[in-house]
Amino acid sequence: MPATVEFRPTGQGWADCTLGLGERTFTLTGISDITDVFGDLTRLGLAIVTGAYRATASFDQEPVEWRIVATSLMDAGGKGPVSIAVYEFACVSDAQLSDGRFAFVGDCEARDFARAVLHGVRNVLDNPELRGFERFPPPTKALAALAFALSEA
Repeated sequence: MPATVEFRPTGQGWADCTLGLGERTFTLTGISDITDVFGDLTRLGLAIVTGAYRATASFDQEPVEWRIVATSLMDAGGKGPVSIAVYEFACVSDAQLSDGRFAFVGDCEARDFARAVLHGVRNVLDNPELRGFERFPPPTKALAALAFALSEA
């Protein structure tokens, strides 16, 4: 099951992120530069590929929050799928998932998802159209760690 992560700048400090998981796709629209979008997503991919059972990343849509929840379905040998769920909340908070609106779920191989995160974040950081996301430094160390975990260093 292939996976893709693609960012598309939509304005100064704004971007959309499309997740492709097998035959299913979902676009998180209106992501703001208020949160560490690229760093948080990279760390989510790193957590999953290195054995975490669950990892989350939240993106601010001012005031709406998108929250990605990755839950590992891997076996003890580190192989298998990950379930990627997206929730939407009325505002950025520490609200429980049950307080959010379930928006999307899809499964793919955990390593495929982590690889898609790596390539998606690298591609967007190289995009000269990306403006306004300089508030947080590029997640250089997290990207290097993810590449190493995927043996792409």
